[in-house]
Amino acid sequence: MKRIVLGILSIFMLSCAKDKGNYDYKDVNKVSVEAGATSFVAQQLEELVITPVLSESIASAGDSYTYEWTAYPVVAEVSQSGVKQEEPKPILLSKEKDLKEVIKLSPNSYFLQYVVTNTKTGLKAINRYPLTVNGAFYEGWLVMSNVNDKAQLSFIRKDNQTFLNPIKDINGLDLEGKGLKTYSGIISKMDHLYVFTDQTSYQFNANDFNLLKTEDDLFLNKLRFTDPYYTVNDINSDQYIINGGKVHADISADFGAPGKYSGAFGGEDADLFPYFFAAGKQIYNSFYDNKHKRFLFADYNSRVLRAFTPIVGASYDVTNVGKTMIAADLGMDGAYYTVMKDASGYYYYGYNPSLKTPADTNWAIQNSPALEKATAFAASSSLKHLYYTTDQAIYLYDIMANSSRKLYEFPANKKIKDIKMYKAKSWSAYRDPLYNRRLVVGTYDGKEGEVFFFDLTPTGDIEGGKYVQSFGDFGDIVQLNYRNPKE
Repeated sequence: MKRIVLGILSIFMLSCAKDKGNYDYKDVNKVSVEAGATSFVAQQLEELVITPVLSESIASAGDSYTYEWTAYPVVAEVSQSGVKQEEPKPILLSKEKDLKEVIKLSPNSYFLQYVVTNTKTGLKAINRYPLTVNGAFYEGWLVMSNVNDKAQLSFIRKDNQTFLNPIKDINGLDLEGKGLKTYSGIISKMDHLYVFTDQTSYQFNANDFNLLKTEDDLFLNKLRFTDPYYTVNDINSDQYIINGGKVHADISADFGAPGKYSGAFGGEDADLFPYFFAAGKQIYNSFYDNKHKRFLFADYNSRVLRAFTPIVGASYDVTNVGKTMIAADLGMDGAYYTVMKDASGYYYYGYNPSLKTPADTNWAIQNSPALEKATAFAASSSLKHLYYTTDQAIYLYDIMANSSRKLYEFPANKKIKDIKMYKAKSWSAYRDPLYNRRLVVGTYDGKEGEVFFFDLTPTGDIEGGKYVQSFGDFGDIVQLNYRNPKE
């Protein structure tokens, strides 16, 4: 065995000895990259600028380079359901030496890869950096408007940055039809944003405004939307959409895989007012029927409307109110403040479905100027106050005093289109010091839509008698709504 090894070694040495080749070794130019940081954080829809410094090992006039910035989404190897995740596709951001791009990536963690290639030698310098993209739409005001009779959704973020048409910016999508309403459904694992027009409906991701579903994916039967209303119930087991006096429901992400919305509920014949009354500790959800002038309910996860049983000793008979509801909003301690009318006038009805006797209080509204001209309403959840607007003015109805007073009047050229109170959702545990202390009003002057913030005093009046902030360049505003924070 030793002789064989030695023989092989001798052959090897001999072959080396006979090699008289003359080799000319040259150093290859290499590029090193200094990006100024080892990781980056970007805000969606804001510009990310990285200006790397490139160093060459050998200065050479003959070398030229190409550049490529690519983002690789970071995903878990196995999903929560135990299924192996697909390898994410890289996303090309730029082919320039310096990265200077508005980031349209979805909120997520990424690896940002920068590749510099020497076109002469083919050698590459590859650098990778952790990149975190934060959502642009984490909380703020949704502004539904129409521009040239076409729906447009804008967003005023909590830090007051305004996005005039983020759906177009992100999806390249023009909404079909005239805008009607927009709502957010954000709780636990669900981050949905709904947009309704007179032609169709859409579901977007509320964090990044990426399109998730269109009407064909949302409903069993195509609906013609008129005055749609959307909400999530208090225990997050159902999502409801009321449209054209009928209610439809879906199962939320917490209680199973969401499917399409059901057909109209069966049971009692009704023409439902577009509002939902969360029942708190009670095991039902409640609605108001303007056809038969009464409150109705549906058990959790039921798709059937049912009539209440008359309650002896209640302030009024919820099975036979006898009036048409024109306004409703969440007030104090789980109660709802509602405004009814009949041929004789206007009435306040308190309704608290979290109590065993939901009929709270009621009386004819007195001393309330221009109430017959009211177009929008908003309630406080910390005081027994209900605000209403006419075309130009804001009024406060003091429920306990049973009288109203004018708080503010816009110039004649500005028409009030909507009013909202900044406050928590009925199920929310999140608290903000400005809750129930800020009114938000949308106007339109025939050319421009504007949104105004009014801060309130402890007595419910407008602080300083004027707005504290305004935002412009919107279209013809039709509705305001709040995209609540994730909890």
